This record gives sequence, C-alpha cells and structure tokens, in this order.
Amino acid sequence: MSILNKIIETVRKPNAEPDIINKVKGFCAHKSRGCHYGRWRLKVDSLVSESVPGVTETIVNELNKIKGDQSLRLLNLGGGIGQLSSIFEFIGFDVINTDIGIEQPDEKNIQIDFNKCTELPFPDNSFDCIVCQEVIEHVENPWNIFRLAHRYLKAGGKFFLTTPNIHSFKSKRIFQKENYFRWFTPKDHSYHINPIPVWEIKLIAEKTGFSIDATKGNADFFFGNTDDTDNIRNIMAKNDALIFVLGKSDTHQGTNWPVIS
Repeated sequence: MSILNKIIETVRKPNAEPDIINKVKGFCAHKSRGCHYGRWRLKVDSLVSESVPGVTETIVNELNKIKGDQSLRLLNLGGGIGQLSSIFEFIGFDVINTDIGIEQPDEKNIQIDFNKCTELPFPDNSFDCIVCQEVIEHVENPWNIFRLAHRYLKAGGKFFLTTPNIHSFKSKRIFQKENYFRWFTPKDHSYHINPIPVWEIKLIAEKTGFSIDATKGNADFFFGNTDDTDNIRNIMAKNDALIFVLGKSDTHQGTNWPVIS
C-alpha cells in the first residue's frame, strides 16, 4: 500500500451505520475487511460473507426498509448453504434458500442448479422479495435468472441483484494490462464466467419485465451518499460491486422468445 493510501485510510471515516446493521452484527460474524473505493484501498468493519464489504449490508438495509411490520416471503437464489438466509430470517423474513451446494435439502433449503433449471418448485408469483447476491456471474445464462425471478416474484415485488463491477477504476486498469476484467482473469474462470456490464443488466431487465429502481455501490454504503443513485458514472467508477434494486411490472409478462430448433 502506498503512503498516500495509508494516510487516506487513517483519515477517511465510514458513515454511521443504520441501526439494523448494528443489530445484525450482534447476531452474526463481522470483522475488519478491505475494499476499494475509487483509487483508494480502505478497511471497514463488515459482515462476514463471500461478497465484498458493503454488499450484504446494503441488501439488509434495503430489505429492512421494505419489511416494516409485514410478514413477507423471500426467495434466496443461489444463497449458499444458509449464512445469508439466516441473516434475512433474523430481520424478519420467511426465507426459502436455493443453491447447488445444498447437500441436505429440506423444505427451507432446496438444491437447484441454475445452469440447468427453467422452473422452480413454487407457485408463480409467490414471493415478495427475491435476492440473487453474487450469483449471476457464475451462471451460463444470466437471462434465465431474470426470467425465474420474474415468474416467482409477486407483482410490485422487489428483486435485488448484485454482481462484481467490471466498470470500476481498478477493473479497467487490470483490463488494460491483461485484457481481462477484475475477478474474471483466467485464475477465476472455474467460478466467474460471465462479466455482466450495466448496459446488459438494463437490457435484460427491460426485456424480462423489470424496472431498475436504484443502482448502488458496495463501498458507497460506508463512504458515499447511499441515497444518490443518479450519478451512475460515479457509482460505477468507485465500487467493487454493484447492487441493483429492480421492481416487477404489474402488467408486463416478460418476453417470450421463439424456440429455435
């Protein structure tokens, strides 16, 4: 780390955390973790997860705003073996977890391979919220994730999608040197196979019946204005990961693409 970055790390202080994050930290593991914010490498006290700092915190904060006193169902697409689902349950959601890595399935944890499935074992329009956190970059067909979310999300529901940010200052520097985006270099190809640009997220969302209600950056949770989603260029330049909050249209049924035989 450069001397300048050491100085910045000591003087740049994180934003005050919402009460819900403090409550969650009393429930699950958290520790000092590093993240990039523009050209700076900074450390924050972050919830422990496979996502970079700020992703889980942002999702939890946004879900808590929706929750209120309601009883809401949440579908966790690719939620691992349950760590994230336990956090979502802690803040009051009725959670169904789905993932290829679930070895002992039960009614709350269902083993699903998102590279193969075109339907899920639930009634259509049965979830108030769907979370797909750091999953879409792992699958062969990102369009399928959107179609599944649209099918099983209630009209007016919220779909939270996160993915590594290939537009960041650091990712572009790596691309200039190696012709690969950050987290999508050859050593990552056993698990990260689809770098998704923002323009493609917008395109898929439009074609599958979603509106993008907000776009947020992971480290903006700690250091930025988390309510400012207008300056998308700034969000894309500074953050390691992007968080999209999508709303399902009340009328749009998604695009029925012709089957080519």
